[in-house]
Amino acid sequence: MEVVRKQVQKSEENYKPEKVPSAFKLIHGMKMVNDYPKGEGQMEVTIVTKPAIKALVLKTLMSKRDVRAAWKEVQQFVQDKNIDWVNRDLGYVFVPEWQWASRVEDLWVGVEVKSFQPEARDEFELMTIPERQYARIRVYGDKEQMDRTYNYLGDWFDGSKYERDYSHESFSFEANRLHPINPFEIPADEINFFDFEIFAPIK
Repeated sequence: MEVVRKQVQKSEENYKPEKVPSAFKLIHGMKMVNDYPKGEGQMEVTIVTKPAIKALVLKTLMSKRDVRAAWKEVQQFVQDKNIDWVNRDLGYVFVPEWQWASRVEDLWVGVEVKSFQPEARDEFELMTIPERQYARIRVYGDKEQMDRTYNYLGDWFDGSKYERDYSHESFSFEANRLHPINPFEIPADEINFFDFEIFAPIK
């Protein structure tokens, strides 16, 4: 994977919780909400095998504002270059699992594509995630519900026979639904509803 780093002003606002205890759980104050659509999002982890993904991505810092800025750049680039965007209902945020050992600082924001050939001057890159097994769970609700879902997933790994893969070059990702509401277009200090699936890699 060819990586072209982009220098971005570091934001103080974090995209995801920073503290990761020894069990790599994301712990914040959380409470139950019950606003799921019928039959979906009921805090259920499923094991899935995800086919390989090719994504046009832009590397950024782990902050809500930087993620949104990166998304705008990705969208403009796809439009300007007339790139074939696969599955226009989803926008991806890729998380480097190996950085949880200290603190996650980098994220890759992008869309699934059939192909893309980066040029030397491009800030963008083609990220290829091979076919592999994941633990999948849906986030559906406000900020507290999002944190609670991440916490639930951490507890699930602790109590299951599966081990999360934190090895180098292992990525988890969020598949964000862009319709009817595109979360990347809502200002970071205003958004309070999320609808996406977490795919956590299994070792």
